[in-house]
Amino acid sequence: LLDRFDLRVRVEAMAPEELVDAPPGEPSAAVAERVARARAAARERGVVANRELTLEALEEHTRLTPDARAALDAALRCGRLSGRGMARLRSVALTLRDLEGADGTLDATTMQVALGLRAEVGVAMAAVA
Repeated sequence: LLDRFDLRVRVEAMAPEELVDAPPGEPSAAVAERVARARAAARERGVVANRELTLEALEEHTRLTPDARAALDAALRCGRLSGRGMARLRSVALTLRDLEGADGTLDATTMQVALGLRAEVGVAMAAVA
C-alpha cells in the first residue's frame, strides 16, 4: 500500500534556537518560478504532472545512466521497490530534473535523491547505495 505514495518524507522537529538562528531560505518567488517551469515541462509531455506518465512515456522522456540503472536495480533486488514503485521513482526523478531545468537524463545522484524522498521511516539510504 505504501508503494502508492510517491513521496514519504520524515520531518524532525527543530529546536527553537535552530529556528531562530537559521539562515533565510530560498525566496518563495524563486521556488514558484522553478515549479512553474517544471509544470510547463510536464505539459509539453502531454500531462499535468509527471506522475501521470506511463512507463512507456517515462522511457521515452528519460534516459538512465549506467550508474542510475545500477541504483534502480539494487533497489528492486532488495525489495525496496516494486514495478509500480519503479515507475513512480522515475517520475519523481524526472520532476527533480525538471525543477533543475535539466534534461531527462537520470543519473545515480538524482535516483538516490528520489529514493530518499520515498524512504520509509527508519530506513537509511545506505541500504540501497
